[in-house]
Amino acid sequence: MKKKKASTSFFAIIILLFLSSAVWGGGAMNFGPSVEVLSGEIIKGDYFCAGASVVIDGTITGDLKAYGASVVITGDVGGDVEIAAASIVVMGTVGGDLDLSGGAILIDSNVKGDLSASAGSIKCAGNIAGDATLGAGKIELSATVGGDAHCGGEVNIISGAEIMGNLYYYPEDRLTVEEGALVHSDTILEAPEEEKFNIVGFIVQKVWFWAALFLIGLALFLYKGKTYRQTVAGIAEAPLKALLFGLLFFIVLPLAGVILIITVVGIPLGIILLLTFIILLLVSMVLTSTFVGERILMLITKKKAEETRLLLSLLVGSFVFVLLSCIPFIAWLFYLTVFLFGIGAVWNMYLKERKESGG
Repeated sequence: MKKKKASTSFFAIIILLFLSSAVWGGGAMNFGPSVEVLSGEIIKGDYFCAGASVVIDGTITGDLKAYGASVVITGDVGGDVEIAAASIVVMGTVGGDLDLSGGAILIDSNVKGDLSASAGSIKCAGNIAGDATLGAGKIELSATVGGDAHCGGEVNIISGAEIMGNLYYYPEDRLTVEEGALVHSDTILEAPEEEKFNIVGFIVQKVWFWAALFLIGLALFLYKGKTYRQTVAGIAEAPLKALLFGLLFFIVLPLAGVILIITVVGIPLGIILLLTFIILLLVSMVLTSTFVGERILMLITKKKAEETRLLLSLLVGSFVFVLLSCIPFIAWLFYLTVFLFGIGAVWNMYLKERKESGG
């Protein structure tokens, strides 16, 4: 028992370290309900932070990544800045690119690189050395833009604004340029480009997806082949039970992960829950695909389920899975059904093993 607990703890620590390194390659990190870099404080290198409230009054010499409900930057950042928050205010100096995503954004900053922002509303002043790409329901631009300005939404170019390059806007009839605003080059209506269908890329993507499902199934087979087969069999034995358990997990697991991340304190556990959800999604695809392939082989060969080859069933079923996922309008419903049955079968198997072991 102690050995099992120790292994579980070690595995959890490895996951946390992996997640930390995946999210942030290096530099300082800070999490909490309230995160603040005080005026006069200098953080050398990169800085990653997340909190309900994030305030940067000091100086960061490297890149900054900040996430939270409210993020306010009045200090200076030497590198690139990436922010995602409900409310964002940037008033300091940014030495690189500025990338923002949020509900309401206010910019009055000296940005030495490019600006990219998407939100419900954007007010942009200050000086942008490079290009500015803004997308929002309502945009007010009074900044000096050294390059081109790309604006999508209801756009108002305020008096005092100066755009050195072209002004691209969309949609039509939602652009206002006040007297006193300067656009040195052309004002161009820029409709979004329609994506061209790439048949070769589409086929390669689907073949890779098929191979990925098979490799995951092969790993499960080599790790615990007997349990793999019993879990697949569980879908046929209790389909309604698997469906109900799958529906419960589909609702509860991601919801719990998001709630934990919002509380900030529970960010590591919330990320682990969401990562677990993704892993279970992949495993459920493999299990349900194997079940479908098994049923097809049973019809063709007239053999019983236990007589069919597990990996051959996976190969056939995952091929059918990939084909059905190509159907545009029912693909999402198909994915949902596959997930519900697969994760329900995993939970049924877990309860069965626990009962047999007396746990």
